[in-house]
Amino acid sequence: MSNTRTVARNSLWYGVETAFSIFAAIATSVLTVRTFGPELLGYFYNLTFWTNVSGMLGSVGLAITTRKFMAEALGQGDRALAFAIFRTALRWQAWIMSAVVAVGIGLSLWLVREDFEATAIVLMLSAFPRVLNFIPSQANMAAEDMKANVPGALAGGLIQVGGTLVTLAVGWSLIGIAAAQLLGYTVEFVWKLRPLLAQAAEAGSAELPAGLLRRMRVFSTQGIGLTVLNLVVWDRSDVALLRWFNPDIRQVTFFTLPLNLIERLLLAPQTLSSAMGSTVMAEHGRDRARVVSMTATSGVYLLLIAMPLLFGAAAVAGPIWAIYGKSVSAAIPVFMLMCVLAVPKALMMPAQNLLQAAEEQGRLLWWNCVCGVIKISLDVLLIPQWGAMGAAIGNGTAQAMAGVGVWWLCWRMFGVGMRWQALAGISFSSVAMAGSVWALVNALRAWPWAGFLAGVPVGIVVFMALLRLTRTLRDEDRHRLTLVASGLPATARPLFTRVLGLIVPPPKPVQPAGDPVTE
Repeated sequence: MSNTRTVARNSLWYGVETAFSIFAAIATSVLTVRTFGPELLGYFYNLTFWTNVSGMLGSVGLAITTRKFMAEALGQGDRALAFAIFRTALRWQAWIMSAVVAVGIGLSLWLVREDFEATAIVLMLSAFPRVLNFIPSQANMAAEDMKANVPGALAGGLIQVGGTLVTLAVGWSLIGIAAAQLLGYTVEFVWKLRPLLAQAAEAGSAELPAGLLRRMRVFSTQGIGLTVLNLVVWDRSDVALLRWFNPDIRQVTFFTLPLNLIERLLLAPQTLSSAMGSTVMAEHGRDRARVVSMTATSGVYLLLIAMPLLFGAAAVAGPIWAIYGKSVSAAIPVFMLMCVLAVPKALMMPAQNLLQAAEEQGRLLWWNCVCGVIKISLDVLLIPQWGAMGAAIGNGTAQAMAGVGVWWLCWRMFGVGMRWQALAGISFSSVAMAGSVWALVNALRAWPWAGFLAGVPVGIVVFMALLRLTRTLRDEDRHRLTLVASGLPATARPLFTRVLGLIVPPPKPVQPAGDPVTE
């Protein structure tokens, strides 16, 4: 139960950061689409893809390496060793990213169109603080203190939103948006880093044992492979393939806009899975037997968040995309398909955290290789004719395979038990809810906003009612979720408790043995 309280507290703080990120992303994307249009943004998203590739390759798995080994050291009570790991990872990251950014700027001057060169260079410079920021962020997560990440993230996000608004107001074009990203990431990195450096000085110095350094290098090297494969399986390699295999530059926008929005929606379940992952890493250094049961439980709660959210978003896709304008209406079916196929990706992190805590990344590499080959093959076959929809099919199929396969590995290796009744109840309730909302939105298609405003509350009520009717959640879930309520503001606790009472029916009374059954 102490782990439940820790996860609940971290989930709430990470939720603040997530909610702001979702709002900022939607607000800025709507404005930029309406200002620049799908064709010009197609070139910008193409540049962003390549700078993101450089940044992801530059991280070489050091972020998760920091979290894993710091969490183990902190779980064992050795703060000096934990911050020695932090300093080492930060130093490695800075060396790597200096080289990556230098090479990236050189390639930008050589390969990018002349009118986009300045934008590409600024985007490449922004990769340096963005990737280094992973180290202090994961250090705070290793300490199970996600509250420490929130102020810096809010400050950096506000700067990016403000810079985007100023750019659009004064007509600075895309380079202004790139500059806002550079400034925002820099402020966020410095804000998170300063208190950690003070903690490191207070903790004192320690030498990293040779065996630990070797484990960190192996773990980070495996992270290179996972990073490359993640780029292939989900992180926008479809953008490059769309550019190569389909002559319509708008298809890049029709794919990237839905992908960006879904990534923001996935931040909601990732709020829980990230908090749970931090506790899993720390618990692995304290009591490894408990980690397996925590993984199974987190899978149920992630599905409880992710499936209704994604299926509901697909059901109200028409009203959502109305705010972007008719120029990108072709992205609506792409968005709906990607929502449905993104559910396994939302569930994958707990199983992946368990494998990484046990230093079994090699198996993740193998399975991602298989999924990557299938994904690229589907993209090459489908993109020439189907454009963004073909990319969505290839991307979503790989996601589904990867998610299912990672959980299967955890079941085979660690005996992770699955609560099949709960998973089936959540799935049935989500599908039925989405169907009812889609029917309502379709009936009100002449008034998109009315369909959205009516569909969301109807979906919530239908989903909650079906959860109760199917008795999906058990009394133990009531106890865990009640602990979550203890971390909410006092004004929100009564409402949360009433909602919890509606979806989790009270346990059936047990008739004492030998007592007569009354009429």
